[in-house]
Formats: sequence, C-alpha cells, structure tokens
Amino acid sequence: MNEDLKIIQFNRFQKIYYRVTWLMVTLSLSFFALGYFAAQAVRAVPTIIVEASGFFLYYHAVHFIAGFILVIYFGVKIRPIDKGIKIGKSILSIFITPLSACIAYFAFIILVFTGCAAN
Repeated sequence: MNEDLKIIQFNRFQKIYYRVTWLMVTLSLSFFALGYFAAQAVRAVPTIIVEASGFFLYYHAVHFIAGFILVIYFGVKIRPIDKGIKIGKSILSIFITPLSACIAYFAFIILVFTGCAAN
C-alpha cells in the first residue's frame, strides 16, 4: 500500500510540474508580448510588472532544479518499485524550462527598455 501511495503521489506531482512548466511558458510569452506592444507604442510599462518579470526569472532556476530533483527521486525511489512508470513529462519540462527562461529574459530586457524609451 505504501508503494502504491508513493507512485500515486509521484504521478500527481509530475502532472503538476508539467502544468506549471506550461504556465511559465505562457506567462513568459505574455510578458514578451506586453513588452513588444509597449515598445511599439513607446509607452512605459508599470514598474511592478517589470519587477515581477525580473523575479519570475529566478523562479525558472528553482523550477529547473526541482525538475532534476524529481528525476533523481524517480530513479532512486520509484523506478525500483514499478518499471512501468514513465518520466517523459518531467524530462520534457526540464528541456522546456530553459527555453521559457530565455523568453522571459528577453521579455525582461524589452520591458526595462520601454521604461527608458518612454522617458
């Protein structure tokens, strides 16, 4: 019973991790689009949005490290219990997170520059 509970919890956490990854991609693209349209309109983006996008960059690092911890936990605790469990979503999320971080970085740069251009 304890092993089944570990597998269920692992699958649940893997799904949450995967959904959060796609939420991060969506938010990164939203920040980028906001910066792009603000630059086209030569408008300054509010400082709180610029700061939020900056803090969002730090979360990418935390999320990336959490992905590696999830894979290590899978290899040590879950794989010996059940060989049929797949880790594809976690691996995909680990590869997508740096791409999302790059998008968020460029969005942050654009958002910062809109404040300079509008003044």
